[in-house]
Amino acid sequence: MLYIFKIKHKDAVDYKLDLIIIILKVILLSKGFKFNGGTPLYSKIVILHFPAEVAQKALVCQLTKKFDLMFNILNARISNRKEGFMVLELSSATRSGFNKGVTFLKDQGVEVSNPEHQIFKDEEICTHCGACTAVCPTEALYIKRPEMEVIFNKDKCSVCELCILTCPTRAMGLFSKNTEEVI
Repeated sequence: MLYIFKIKHKDAVDYKLDLIIIILKVILLSKGFKFNGGTPLYSKIVILHFPAEVAQKALVCQLTKKFDLMFNILNARISNRKEGFMVLELSSATRSGFNKGVTFLKDQGVEVSNPEHQIFKDEEICTHCGACTAVCPTEALYIKRPEMEVIFNKDKCSVCELCILTCPTRAMGLFSKNTEEVI
């Protein structure tokens, strides 16, 4: 069976991450997971803080093997034997499967949290120029056609903040929220 996936990034580190994601997607497809229009998934963006003593372990890969979780790496800074972090979108066929995977990470010494900020779009200021849609890596911002209106789907947002830097009218902003428990 042939699977074709787009590689979006340009530098060597991003190519390696894309290759890992493609391999994992092929493995998940072989286990019966469906990515578009298939099995409904429970999905959430989480931040993993790795202490130095567990940074070299392949814990995230074990989420797929042991708990049938899918993950999409949105951002990461991890070095061997140094503290690090990873922003992931974790997906599971069930909420209980998701919770088991998060519990596993916590048991291994990984601190798991939700993003502390959220992006908002000020509809009164937005001119619907579409600049933000060009930089959004998760397609949380897109242009609704034929109306040519910029739509913001906060559930897809990875809080990368690229839209804030790009927006010429500063219609995109950041606000804090109380950190809630992942489970």
